[in-house]
Amino acid sequence: MEVSLKKAGFSVTTAVNGRDALEKCEISPPDLILSDTKMPEMDGFELCRRLKQDERFRGTPFIFLTGQKSVEFKVKGLELGVEDYLTKPIYIKEIVTRVKISSRRRRRSGSRRRTSRRASRATSPTWVSWTSSRPWRWARSPARST
Repeated sequence: MEVSLKKAGFSVTTAVNGRDALEKCEISPPDLILSDTKMPEMDGFELCRRLKQDERFRGTPFIFLTGQKSVEFKVKGLELGVEDYLTKPIYIKEIVTRVKISSRRRRRSGSRRRTSRRASRATSPTWVSWTSSRPWRWARSPARST
């Protein structure tokens, strides 16, 4: 997944688990989060709950990518405010496309309430992801010319 995200124009930074991801969100707020529901130390549901309770991250799109297919887990995620709940197997092309669409939506909504800080972040969307075989990832797209 990391290679495909990089090919799509994103740079990637990693974190080792949900708790580490939460700490990294504090340091460098993401513009989109892609997370598994099952993680060591702090599961994805708890990570999502904590981030959605924080005003700074409340509007950050959150997408689950997980092997947990039960309706109960999907409903729990949606009730927490996730934008999407994708179950494995998922094609890389689909993940990259969904992330690009979410980033565009965020930029459009940000343009309505643009501040200088938000304007600078809108040109370089960031997200966090985690899979069972790889740790968390932050990704940033290259700056677009205006």
